[in-house]
Amino acid sequence: MKALDANGKWALQYGATMGVKPLVDVLIEKLERDQGIVAKPENVMITAGGSQAVGLIIDLFVDWDDTVLMEAPTWMGFIWALKNVGAKQIAIPMQNDGMDMDALRDARIAPCRRCDAQDDLRHPELPEPDWNIDVARKAERADRTCA
Repeated sequence: MKALDANGKWALQYGATMGVKPLVDVLIEKLERDQGIVAKPENVMITAGGSQAVGLIIDLFVDWDDTVLMEAPTWMGFIWALKNVGAKQIAIPMQNDGMDMDALRDARIAPCRRCDAQDDLRHPELPEPDWNIDVARKAERADRTCA
């Protein structure tokens, strides 16, 4: 009854689409404090979990009959999310130092029609990830693969 008294008819509805405001506010404060990222509430979306987040991203970037390269092994939830949008999947085996570039070359996929827009989806203010791999060697192998 307290919820009905405090929130009226909204007490029995779904929560805010982008997340509960106090949680969003705390996350924005934490992003700025810990990572130096200045965000606004419209830049933040709280999801119900990883499955929902992956589903939203796939809905945004993957069209029916697109081909998606993925690490093998990968999370089964990702595979099912791709199947839901009719995406073709190509699993690329992983090695100790990252994706198997020879297997990537052998996949022989057509160039992405939207590669210019999706070339680098990392946040420009975040540091480069440290995957503990020989980056120069991977870059050289990638150049040979994509040539």
